[in-house]
Amino acid sequence: MPKKEKLVKKVIVDETGRRNVTWERQIVEENPVLFSETPLGIVFELSGRVYINGKETNGVRTCKLKEKVFSGDTLITKNNAKVVLSIPHEEGTKGWGLTEHAEVIVTEELLKYIREKPVLARVMKANGKSLVNGEIAKIGGALYEFDILETKSDGFLVVIWLDDKTVTKIRHNTRFHISNPDSNVGQTRSLIIDQGTTLHGQNYGKDGRKKAYSVETPVSVASIKG
Repeated sequence: MPKKEKLVKKVIVDETGRRNVTWERQIVEENPVLFSETPLGIVFELSGRVYINGKETNGVRTCKLKEKVFSGDTLITKNNAKVVLSIPHEEGTKGWGLTEHAEVIVTEELLKYIREKPVLARVMKANGKSLVNGEIAKIGGALYEFDILETKSDGFLVVIWLDDKTVTKIRHNTRFHISNPDSNVGQTRSLIIDQGTTLHGQNYGKDGRKKAYSVETPVSVASIKG
């Protein structure tokens, strides 16, 4: 890094309160380069009133799509709000989000906990433009809670759930995310469909019983066969 000589002012106050000013030459770095911190996550989806208070926000302000979230940043969600972050992971990216009435400080410790959450399913088949958290889906790719799956007009996905080996087929123009299952009623997974069509199978678990799961749709109409 280039350096240059610069005059530096020094002020010394003696016991009587008298100020003595001197100047001396010092070698200092010229135009030092500042390295930006790597963000812990990037806002992939949000709805409703979501706010962020962090290193690049100059106080609390409305959170934006593709917002970079750094260690120590605070995310705040209001009534009926939701925010989902795409977090770098050893198997690609991992979704993590907040629902309404939450306030969380994002830290390395929090993300370590998130990264250690179990794999719920894996991608068995991916045709056309099929996405997981906004990135092209890969066969064998791991799926976690809060991940968002989407297929475009030529897309088609097949997902296998690891708990009971059941299969979900996601047809074209479909978008849904994996939500937190209600363990109080024995659910092993919960899917929230924003739009489109999904086909769900059901197998018996190791205990000889069928696993419970829920599927939420934006309308109150569903077709169930079998």
